[in-house]
Amino acid sequence: MNGTKQNTRNTIEQDIERPLGAAEEIFWRLDDSSPMNCIAVCDIKGGISEEDIKAALVSVQKRHPNLRVKVSDRGKEKPWYVSGVDEIPLVVFEDEVDSLAYVQKELLVPFDSEKGPMVRCALLRQKDGIHKLYLNIHHSISDGASSVFLLRDIVQAAGMYRETGACDLEELQPIEYFRDRLPGNVKGLLGFFRYLYTIFRLVFGIVPLGAPKFLKVKDAVPVEDRELVILTKKFEPSLMSALYSRAKKEGTTVHGALFSAIVLASAKDINEGEPVCVGCASSVDMRTKLVPPVGEDVGYFVSVVGSGHKVSSNDALWPLARDIRDEAKAALSRKMDMILMPFPYRLHAWMGRRIGRRNSAKYAKYLEGAHNPPCIVLTNVGNIGIETQHGPFSIVDMEFYANPSVLTPFGSLVSTLKGEMRWTLVGSSPVISRQQLEQVFSDAQNYLADSIGWTDPEAKKNLDVTKKESGKTEPELA
Repeated sequence: MNGTKQNTRNTIEQDIERPLGAAEEIFWRLDDSSPMNCIAVCDIKGGISEEDIKAALVSVQKRHPNLRVKVSDRGKEKPWYVSGVDEIPLVVFEDEVDSLAYVQKELLVPFDSEKGPMVRCALLRQKDGIHKLYLNIHHSISDGASSVFLLRDIVQAAGMYRETGACDLEELQPIEYFRDRLPGNVKGLLGFFRYLYTIFRLVFGIVPLGAPKFLKVKDAVPVEDRELVILTKKFEPSLMSALYSRAKKEGTTVHGALFSAIVLASAKDINEGEPVCVGCASSVDMRTKLVPPVGEDVGYFVSVVGSGHKVSSNDALWPLARDIRDEAKAALSRKMDMILMPFPYRLHAWMGRRIGRRNSAKYAKYLEGAHNPPCIVLTNVGNIGIETQHGPFSIVDMEFYANPSVLTPFGSLVSTLKGEMRWTLVGSSPVISRQQLEQVFSDAQNYLADSIGWTDPEAKKNLDVTKKESGKTEPELA
């Protein structure tokens, strides 16, 4: 990283100039086939205006170096991040917009990474005074926690601008790829041997369970013919309180319960009533594990821990939830999150350079094959503990969406704000059909309801899945 430039506040913005890390490069190479976009949506109360947002975006772009980068494609060499882009674009809508339809469309619109920036925003102004801000950002420069910090920073800066006419936020320094901050004992030759040992334990732990299975999907669907299906459901604080209390009593977590529910529902789709082996993958927030730790920076600081489980759709939820929780804890204690993913990432990035950027569809097919059979993936943003009141503006809700691309037929995302949890599934259709995903999501919610004795017919209606074609949890699980 080097170079500086003077900004309008006579402070120094650090330029970024470094090669993309392996995961960053993989996500970038999928742009021409199925872009790895993430969208965070924030409901803002207080009549925020276009002028407020524009001023805030200028300040936020100065604060976070990754919002000022583009990608220099160097052919068969590693691509590089370089600074020097235009301001973050903003579009404004007035009511009469289907929010999920807009998200579905935007998730599949690639960024011009050679021009940058790799982020764009939209503001939906609604008559009730609660406006929606859409933050669409490329996964190579962001993760779930990054989106939370960014939305908070935007609303904070907008509140400052509304009250004082200025919004100067503290500027952060550029940060290297997260692998470069891993502890020394998981890198180099020692790290490679620990990787082999981790693979050995994982494989021989799964072998007795049988070959991993996944939902019945259509494999040979060209990437360009795929669309997204988005299903989302909000869980009221009263239900979350009951779920949290029961999970604690059962010696597990809400994360374990949610994962167990979606695994049981998937097992029902795979082979109802018969035991099958299902692979699970939990996203892990690496920020506090790095050396030195990462704070409120925008970037990709995520890894994965995995496990396999022999399950039947007739199994009880809580024993499986404990098993998933215990396996995740054991994996974290063995530092699977630091060891398992960096080496395959590097292999897949190297293959991308061999295949070439112009053969994006071929690379997508290669990656899909490398992740077959897929795992059930659950990304838990966790309890969002940010300040929600900023001057005249308050954050009343947040939603998170991500294109699963070719890495898995559907992804599951969870976040909790002010005791209310939102659970979202984003699937790739027709690899997995809308009807099939709706059934899996409905079954998962019924498993949850039955597990906490939520049997009142009227109350159980609250668990009906919201269907749209278009668009306390563990801190270490992202």
